[in-house]
Amino acid sequence: MRITNPTMNVVLTAFANFIDGPTNNGTMDFYTGAPAASAGAPPGGTLLGTVTFSRPSFQTPSGGSMLAYTISSETNALADGDIGCFVIKNSSGTICGDGDVTGLGGGGDLEFDDVSVEIGDTIALSGLTIYL
Repeated sequence: MRITNPTMNVVLTAFANFIDGPTNNGTMDFYTGAPAASAGAPPGGTLLGTVTFSRPSFQTPSGGSMLAYTISSETNALADGDIGCFVIKNSSGTICGDGDVTGLGGGGDLEFDDVSVEIGDTIALSGLTIYL
């Protein structure tokens, strides 16, 4: 089945609205290890840090993709380890989505220049685009 761009844009808008929630900004947590076996479950790894979405979190979708507004960095990583997965939560703490993290060219849902983190490090995203 193929889905049209206007339909994908509706889905992306709903996803962004769910991240924004009713009151506060959504977040993206970074953990060691693999994503949970099922979507919506927390991963079993160690929490390394959290970045915070702007409000609203994403620009208006177009062509089946949407670009995040500025994402505030984690400026004091909580633990040492390699980032292996991320979890996006809305302002109520409900998990909206997750995925794996790899180094550049590794094929992860999210790719970092360097996945290694030490306590006190900064975890930053220069940009984020979600595609359907």
